[in-house]
Amino acid sequence: MNQIVDYRFGEKYSVTSFIQPDVYEVQNVASMLKRFPSYPYPELSKDKLIELTSAFIRKDFVYPLDNSGKPAVDGSLIRYRKSWFTHLVDEYRYYVWAFPSEVLKSGYGYCAETANLMTSILRALGIEAYTALGEVRKTDDSLLGYHAWTVTKYLNQEYLDETTIHKDANALITTLTAYDRVGAFAQTGNIYYVEHGRYNELGYTGTTQLGKTDIIFSLMGKPQKLLNMYGLEKVEQINPKKLYKAWREEEVLKHKMVWGAFK
Repeated sequence: MNQIVDYRFGEKYSVTSFIQPDVYEVQNVASMLKRFPSYPYPELSKDKLIELTSAFIRKDFVYPLDNSGKPAVDGSLIRYRKSWFTHLVDEYRYYVWAFPSEVLKSGYGYCAETANLMTSILRALGIEAYTALGEVRKTDDSLLGYHAWTVTKYLNQEYLDETTIHKDANALITTLTAYDRVGAFAQTGNIYYVEHGRYNELGYTGTTQLGKTDIIFSLMGKPQKLLNMYGLEKVEQINPKKLYKAWREEEVLKHKMVWGAFK
């Protein structure tokens, strides 16, 4: 099942199109990681490659924030410049997914972008991996926001990698731990994860009833407070600038709590 999303500049893509293990830039990173020095230079294990990829995402990328400290996830497609001030094409969207090669080039990425990049690199390394879409909730079950992360097999278990963590911290935890509302991770960090669907370049799988519909994609980048007040249909009719402002304010808290949960 390939779900269709509109996270670019008017064109629609299958969500699987954002996992790109075969593009040159991703292949180049995969090759670099495989050459990581290890005395006496044995072939790196799958688990070691996952650790290196996780560290690469944490250390080499920055969550995009504006001067006020709020997320900056908008974008413009500018083509056919006529002069310094006018363009034949200037398509603006307040919520845009960059492709993995664009994230590599810029050094910036928020949750979906860095998750798609990590999944792409792991797939280029021949490792089973998926980008997961879902929710981050507080332990009182209140929804902090919709989110994305990478899921892979590590140490013979399924692990979540929190790709928005860009600090010296371990971003890998088992999904069994991360998805447990009453477990030690949730009790310490006051958050837990709910997965609704996962995908890689081979296909998409809904893991809950919500994830089996297109609605999960429509919820990404939307402010939870307005969704609760008006419902998705009316929210999609609200001025995009107002939606963007409300979403960014909510995202600050989610981002802060996610960072705080990973020591």
